[in-house]
Amino acid sequence: MPITIINITFLSGGGIIGFIFGRLWEHFLARRRNIHAAQVSNYIQQHNIFCDQFTSAIQALADSKSSLKEIIIAEFPKHDSSRRTFLKVLSTDKKRLNRFNEKWTEYEKIANEYLNYDNNITLQNAEYFLECAKDPNFIKRLPSDIRDKFAAEFIEIEDIRKKYVKGILESLCDITNRY
Repeated sequence: MPITIINITFLSGGGIIGFIFGRLWEHFLARRRNIHAAQVSNYIQQHNIFCDQFTSAIQALADSKSSLKEIIIAEFPKHDSSRRTFLKVLSTDKKRLNRFNEKWTEYEKIANEYLNYDNNITLQNAEYFLECAKDPNFIKRLPSDIRDKFAAEFIEIEDIRKKYVKGILESLCDITNRY
């Protein structure tokens, strides 16, 4: 193929068009990278805010002196509002969102038992006996076999439920930890 003005024009035109498309592709990838970095930064920030809401509840659940009822009544409304805010960020990851919703449903079920405390007679009885088990004057009036049985069982049940709720709260933060 001889070198002519037309061949040189086509080659240089093709080179210029290739250069322009290369720069456009580079710009597209850089822009996509910057958008992704901003999304990751936003997700991490929202995740930290979300998990910080659970910190005081997790610490209180680890404390043997605190009551699960008091913790849930004080903390659940904050957790629920934090969840609603965080769901906007989490909605892009369907698999994580489904796992999150399963754990949240477990937590919400337990919280509703305590929030609807007056309507739940069995929970009232359990809470009453738990308070009685902690009250030394009430315990002294009971026969020793009943006293030991109630004290041990209700304190053990309370501790088991506190550990279970603590595990749920920790897993909610673990499930949502993406980065």
